[in-house]
Amino acid sequence: MWGLSIKEVELKEGDMLTSRRVTELLPQADVVLVNNKVFQQSLLNEALRPRFLDLKEGAIVVSLKPFVSSLNARVTERNVDEISAIFDVSERSYRSGSVSWGSGGGSYYLHRVDRAGYVGLKQKFENQRARSARASRRRQSI
Repeated sequence: MWGLSIKEVELKEGDMLTSRRVTELLPQADVVLVNNKVFQQSLLNEALRPRFLDLKEGAIVVSLKPFVSSLNARVTERNVDEISAIFDVSERSYRSGSVSWGSGGGSYYLHRVDRAGYVGLKQKFENQRARSARASRRRQSI
């Protein structure tokens, strides 16, 4: 396949939300391809997000629409617990004629599971909250 050396590939057709085989394979997957362009994006994305918690560290979800609310959104203390915070997301382009479903070019998204980055952000917010609480207690005791 274009000179690439690949290991065993298992393709399954069906509804990944209800497939028992997908539930078994998801924690082992290195790459998951989701065609979420032709389906109602918000419903499919919301239903799939909890399934991605089973992905291993470093696994990649390739999709035609992002699973995060905004590619440039800042992770804050308010949204750090959203499921999509485990993803490091990048947008890539494909050229005209590269896909079978349309003649124009477009974008696709690589979502890499990065729980270590998530843990670091979560810890940072917890440390800030603890410092703020200590400072508040000191001010009250004065």
